[in-house]
Amino acid sequence: MSQFARSHGHIIQHNANADNNFLLGHNQMSDWTTEEYTAILTHSEMPEQHKNYVDLPETEAITASTGIDWRNHDRKSYVNKIKDQGQCGSCWSFSANAALESEWAIQNGTLYSLAEQELVDCDNHSHGCNGGLQTYAYNYYKKHFATLESNYAYTAKDGRCMYDDVQHTEIKTTGYINVKKDNSS
Repeated sequence: MSQFARSHGHIIQHNANADNNFLLGHNQMSDWTTEEYTAILTHSEMPEQHKNYVDLPETEAITASTGIDWRNHDRKSYVNKIKDQGQCGSCWSFSANAALESEWAIQNGTLYSLAEQELVDCDNHSHGCNGGLQTYAYNYYKKHFATLESNYAYTAKDGRCMYDDVQHTEIKTTGYINVKKDNSS
């Protein structure tokens, strides 16, 4: 109860500050200690051969849109609700899918919820619940159509690739660029 009270106090204090551009709220971890939360993190160090990445060459300048709330732009959302990865180190699949979902919605007008479990199970360059890279996910989507979450449910554990057994969307990617840290242009 004391941990919940500390979390609640932090939430109240944060939300009272008018300068903050987001609100905090309670979730299933509101009464967890730092040690309990840390114990569920499954990120492991990537193998040495995966550390030697270089930024892609900068091609054309990309201008960031400022001041647009993509959750409600022109009375339409281009961003899905927050998802829960559970105790699976699959954050890489969630962030890759979130970017692809939003990009597709902005370009084509339809917001889909893509299957993170497809990447966890089928992207052979990443390590499923033991970590992965968004770049590997995008490379996977260069060769495979994305699947809807409703057709390939998230289980928060490594499983057998079911790509050939489920219906796919028309969504693929043609590429990606790496954006340098702290660069909004």
